[in-house]
Amino acid sequence: MISQEEIYSAGSDTMVAFIENLREENAQLKALVESQNAEISSLKALIENLKAQIAKNSQNSSKPPSSDGLRRPSPKSLRTRSGKASGGQT
Repeated sequence: MISQEEIYSAGSDTMVAFIENLREENAQLKALVESQNAEISSLKALIENLKAQIAKNSQNSSKPPSSDGLRRPSPKSLRTRSGKASGGQT
C-alpha cells in the first residue's frame, strides 16, 4: 500500500490512477459480497428444508412407520397409577 505522503508527492496523475485502482477494487469487492449474500440465502433455504425433513415422521407425514427408526413413540395414555395393588379382591 502506498503511503499518503508518497501519493501527494507523486503528483495528480498518480493520485488519479490510485483512485481509479481503488474504485475498481471496490467494485470487485461489492460483486463478491453480492455473490456471497446470494449463496448465504440459498444455503439458509436449504437448511430450513433439511430441518423440515428431519422433523417429519410417520405421525405427521405420509412416511411409513418403518422409516421412523428405533425411536419409541411417546406414551399415548395420560392415566396415572392409583397406587393400589393389582389383581383380584383382597
